Amino acid sequence: MMQRGGDQLAGRELQRRAASQTVSWRAVKATRQIATEAQLEQCTIRAVSAVGEYGASEAAYLKKLQRQLEGSDPDAADAVAAIINVAVAGIARRVGRFASEVDW
Repeated sequence: MMQRGGDQLAGRELQRRAASQTVSWRAVKATRQIATEAQLEQCTIRAVSAVGEYGASEAAYLKKLQRQLEGSDPDAADAVAAIINVAVAGIARRVGRFASEVDW
C-alpha cells in the first residue's frame, strides 16, 4: 500500500510541466567543460593548500625539536640550529616548487 505522501508525489509527477526552451549541445558541452575546469582548479587549490599546511606543520615540529635539543645540549645549539634551518628551508623550497608545478 502506498503512503499518503507517496500518492501526492505520484500525482505531481503526472502533472504536465511547462515547456522549456531546448539547450544546444554546444552550450551543454561548454557548460560541462567550464564545470570540469572549475573542479580542476578547486583540486589544485586544495592540493597546494594541503602541501603547504603539511610543510608548515613539519617546519613547526622541527623548530620545536630544535628548542628541545638546544635545551638538552647548549653546546650543540649552533649545529642543531644550522641543521634545522637547512631542513626548514628545503621544505619551503619543495612546497614552493610543488605549487609552481601544479599551478598552470
